[in-house]
Amino acid sequence: VPGSPLFEMAERAVTGDLATMDKDDDTMRGFRESVHDFVYIDDAVDAVMAAMQFRPQVSTSSQATVAENGESWHEPHPVIFNVATGHGHSLEDVAKIMQEFFPTDGDKQSHMHAGHGTKPTVSVGSTKRAESVLGYRPQVSMRDGIIKTLAWHYDRAFPYGGRQNKKEHSNEKSDYIASQGIESCLPYDKECLRAAPVFPCASECSHEAQCTKSYFDEVIAWTQSLTSECETVLYTVDLDESLSIVPSAHLKLKTTSKSFLKGNCNLAFVLEQSRLVQSLRNSYRMSSFIGSGQNKLLRNGAWILVPLNVPSNTSEDLDSDVVKLLPKLSPGLFFGSNTKRAIYVDSNILLDSIPNLLREAATQPYNEEMEGATAMLIGRGTPKDYFSDEDEDNMGTNQRALDSSSTLVQNSAYRMVRIAVADKLFGDGFMELLDSRWMVHTLQSDDARLFRCDVLGEVVQWEVDSDRSALEFVLGLHDMWSRVIVKASGVSPWWIGDNVVTVPEQHIIRRRLMEESGIDKENQQVTSDRTPTSDEDDNLETEARAINGKIVESSDDDEILEETSDEQNPDDSERGGFVLDAGAQQEVAADEEKRGESSDEHDDDELQAGEREGGEDLERDFSAYDTWMGILSSSSVKYFVRIVKSSEVGVVSIDGH
Repeated sequence: VPGSPLFEMAERAVTGDLATMDKDDDTMRGFRESVHDFVYIDDAVDAVMAAMQFRPQVSTSSQATVAENGESWHEPHPVIFNVATGHGHSLEDVAKIMQEFFPTDGDKQSHMHAGHGTKPTVSVGSTKRAESVLGYRPQVSMRDGIIKTLAWHYDRAFPYGGRQNKKEHSNEKSDYIASQGIESCLPYDKECLRAAPVFPCASECSHEAQCTKSYFDEVIAWTQSLTSECETVLYTVDLDESLSIVPSAHLKLKTTSKSFLKGNCNLAFVLEQSRLVQSLRNSYRMSSFIGSGQNKLLRNGAWILVPLNVPSNTSEDLDSDVVKLLPKLSPGLFFGSNTKRAIYVDSNILLDSIPNLLREAATQPYNEEMEGATAMLIGRGTPKDYFSDEDEDNMGTNQRALDSSSTLVQNSAYRMVRIAVADKLFGDGFMELLDSRWMVHTLQSDDARLFRCDVLGEVVQWEVDSDRSALEFVLGLHDMWSRVIVKASGVSPWWIGDNVVTVPEQHIIRRRLMEESGIDKENQQVTSDRTPTSDEDDNLETEARAINGKIVESSDDDEILEETSDEQNPDDSERGGFVLDAGAQQEVAADEEKRGESSDEHDDDELQAGEREGGEDLERDFSAYDTWMGILSSSSVKYFVRIVKSSEVGVVSIDGH
């Protein structure tokens, strides 16, 4: 039971903190030395079920019960059974078993001695009557029960394969504990799994020893190698067999110089059987192939194509629809270890400026005491009732697929939960409040990974082919609990309201670094085109730029494509060096005009005005359209999901172009 000594001991044991549990508390010391009869839950359930089926004989010597109608009968005497094992153990014995699997440092070993607190007691139950009458015999020994208990707590402490990122807690014995938990279950043994989802092996949420195979398994090693030098990756997924061109790579669109990344950092996952891949393979156009041998890359515009061998018999399989969302919702294993941010876009989405988008993703709601970061940047959807009559004419076959039984049940369950919490959660199951056609993921953060796994877990459990409802629901739950936690600590949620100030990530660290470096923030001016003379100057400039709301563009392999010039190689047009056509340019220009405060020029003017007034430069409001949602964070950094209007950050849909 949460809060009980045994529960707290197991929680601390799996994190290596068992030795510090109330070791100086005399009351706890006496309780730990008391002898108890511990019964494993499975044995306790067996005993209760057997007792419920027991029917004692009626004795005529017992007092008769008389009803109102005059009828009488003899009731049997009550029979008491002990649910026990017949063996006593103290919490000290339990602690020794736990420390055997999760040893603590030698100087932290917990040795409890007799004190002046609570006097130890002995409580052991006899099982003779239960054995003779019910046939009950406990099957799980004390040691095996502790191992099973530790395995359950270990799965809680390191969910979604998290132990893979916690090597400091790993040893041969702790690995054995892990193998006794969820990993010991078969993928489709729901009773053993106890509602824990089983993820595809290509997911960052899967357990190493337990996952389901998918067609993404064959390409992960390759995509990791391709993006090994990329700090940022832009990627899309389009598994349409009739695909003849990635829409955002169409020659007539003419992308801007900042719509794609340089090098091997733009990946498009497509079907091997698609018309596009087959056409490129058959034509052997030199402009479409880079490299030699078996490592030839197929390109479509700036996109490097990643062909997927999807078996034809999975086209109607619901599990296949779930797997299609895998790179979008769980990109952690698809890219190189140096990748810090992954930008997902639908194939018909075009970005006006990746540097601006990355700047917006590297922010936090201002709090002078708490360091923050953005786990995900996502678009704000236009509220639209999918079930209204006015939209019926615009609903195609794919839209009506939303009415699948799984989706309806999912939305009904989510609505009931929202009603139970007084309708305070984000979204309502009917309205499209998020524009998930694009999103920016922050990688290399376990809190961000756990949030993504919660979302993917909902999609896997409900077996739906859309992430919209799961994103809204999980985000609402995370934000609700985040508010509860900060309020319990006596702090108001600073990310809620109309006056939330957006500042760069790690502003406390950056401010401290600037103070230690002696930078005069009133007079020091750092421009974005300055060339550092040394690594130290480069680091200093990076911090100063971040304080002023700028971002430093990534490494060479992550560098944004340069502006097209008259001297540019004509072949570069096949690699993303285009400009938007007139219609798209007008849309982007209108978006930029609406952004106002989001433009660099306006930000600099606002910043200088704030400095002239003696204001704090950290209080630069990046935009007036922010919605911040907190996610559960176990680290010292508080993570958030930032929701912005897609058009305000230069995200353009090219369906109409």
